[in-house]
Order: sequence, then structure tokens, then C-alpha cells
Amino acid sequence: MFSDNNRITGIQLKRQIAVGLTGAFLLILTKEPALLGRSGLLGLLTGFAAVLLYLLVLVRAAQAYRDPELLLGRVGGTLLRLLYLSYLVLTGSFLLAEAVDMTTAYLLTGSQGLTAAVLLLAVSLLGTGSDLQRRGRMGEAAYPLLMLGFFLMLAVAAGAVNPKLLDEAPALSVSGTVQGAYAYYGACMVLSVLPFLLNHVQGKGQAFPHMARAALLVTLITGSALLILLGIFGYEGLVRQETPILKLMSRIILPGGFLDRFDILWMAFLLFSLLFGLGSVLFYGRTIGKFGTFTKGGYVLALLILAGALITWGEKDIRSFYGDALRWFYTPVLTAVPLFMWLCRKWRRK
Repeated sequence: MFSDNNRITGIQLKRQIAVGLTGAFLLILTKEPALLGRSGLLGLLTGFAAVLLYLLVLVRAAQAYRDPELLLGRVGGTLLRLLYLSYLVLTGSFLLAEAVDMTTAYLLTGSQGLTAAVLLLAVSLLGTGSDLQRRGRMGEAAYPLLMLGFFLMLAVAAGAVNPKLLDEAPALSVSGTVQGAYAYYGACMVLSVLPFLLNHVQGKGQAFPHMARAALLVTLITGSALLILLGIFGYEGLVRQETPILKLMSRIILPGGFLDRFDILWMAFLLFSLLFGLGSVLFYGRTIGKFGTFTKGGYVLALLILAGALITWGEKDIRSFYGDALRWFYTPVLTAVPLFMWLCRKWRRK
């Protein structure tokens, strides 16, 4: 699948994870009802603890993903790949739909959804979804600027927090915390595809610390954004917001009036992170499906994602059922599969 010298370092892996997840989590999870309020924030931290355990399992199971057909047989290996591909197509369609809405509403106002979708998908395919080492270099280069931009945004926004609004949030509850933890853990299922890559990371035995640091950074940024949004809009106001992080960006003004439309730059950072995440979906899809970028399989993958993002029925689209599919099917199944693969490999070695 890859040549022997086509590898990335643990640091590059960490930066790819952080760059690909931060924008998506800021845009999507800040409007997730289960993560709003005190219970939601505690749930986010609890979910992060569960994610760390999950990452340990993924690292343990990585060797089993080197050749699933050898372990499970041709039929079993094919079914495994189809499971992950179906998840990636749905996730890619979901991300593309969110990116299109953001682009047409804030950055390329007046553009058609189809035009924006094709353009964004092409950028992801050619720019960040191509080969392993290019993604590694791009993630490594973008990481400092992107994280600095997000930290600056949150630091400026923190100055507008009203502590009284934080006190108005509903009291902690066990059910609310559990729901928040499961919602955050489910969002992190995108990490489930990492075992297909871990065998191509230099010093694979040291991969877990880098993955854990990336997850911690993304969790801290997401949690900080949720807390700041709660202190600016209040719980009731935050619940009513469709895209609170974009609303926040449009309201932030740097001290002294420096760069009056700095919100556009922050949205560009957010869009870049979204497209890097979409590029990750395309990259892992081609890796799991074992086909190249400009092959029939690569085109089919991209077209399925495009179709999924654009197809509507009535007033519903991919986002109307993606959450339920993730919650009730993919989260439990993708939790169990790497554990099953790890145990299968242990039994086969005895």
C-alpha cells in the first residue's frame, strides 16, 4: 500500500489529527445540545477519558489491520473495509454539507451549493487528500498558524464573557453528563480509522502519546469554546443559535479596531481545518479501499461523498440522520471492532 520510506513521524500524526479535528469540532460540537451547559462540559471531559482508553485499543489493534483479509479471510476482510468505507462516506458527506453552508453564507455569498461543493471537494482531494507524506508536511506546516489563530480568537472572545450567564446554566445531572460523554466519544469515532495508518508511523510504539496529546488539545479548545459561548450567549441563547461559533467570530473585534474584518480570517482558518478533515476522509477511504487518487475507486468515493452532501428529501439532508446513525450504529460497532481485531490476532498467535 505504501513504500517502505513513505512514512510520517509521530509529531506529524499528532498535528494532522489536531488540524483535521479542531475546525470540525468547533463548528459542529458547539451546537450539540448534549454538550451545552455544566453537564455537557463535564460530559466532554468524561468522554475524553473514554477516548484515551479507545486510543490504547487502537494502538494495540494496529498490527491486525495491516492485512485484515489474512486475519478474517477474504469475505471478513472485505466486510470490514466496507464498514469503514460506509462510515467515511457518511462522515465526508456530513463535513462537506457543513462546509458548503458556511462557505455560501459567509465567504462566497451568492454562490450555488453545487458549485461550492464541487470546488471544496476538489480542493480537499487535490490539496490535503492525496498522498501520505504531502499530508504530513501540510499538517506540520499549518499546525502552528492554525492553533495560534484559534487560541487568539478564544482569548479575545474570553474578554466578553459575562460570569452571571455562566451561573444561569442548568445544574449538573448524571444523565446529562452521560449523554455529553457519549456524544463527545461518538464524535471522536473518526479516530477509528487510525489503525490503517499506524503501521506507517515511524516509531509506532510511541504513537499513543502523540495521539493522546492531539486529543487533549482538541478537547481543551472545544471545551474552552463551549465555556466562552455559554458566558456570552447564556444557556438559553446558546441553545437557540444555529451556528454559535460563526456568530461568535462575526462579533469579535480586535482591540484598537485592528483588522476590522478579522472574522473573515478566522472563518478561513475554520474552513481550512474542515477541508483538511475532509481530505483525511478521502485519504483514509482510498487507503482502506486500496485504490489510488485518480482511479475508478477514488472517483467513486469522491462522487458518493458529493452526492451524500447534496441529496435532500423534503427539508431533510444528510445531517438529519447522521447523528442517529453515529449514535446507534457506528459508535458501538466501531468501538467493538478494533477490540475484536486485537483479540483475534492474539488468539491466532497462540
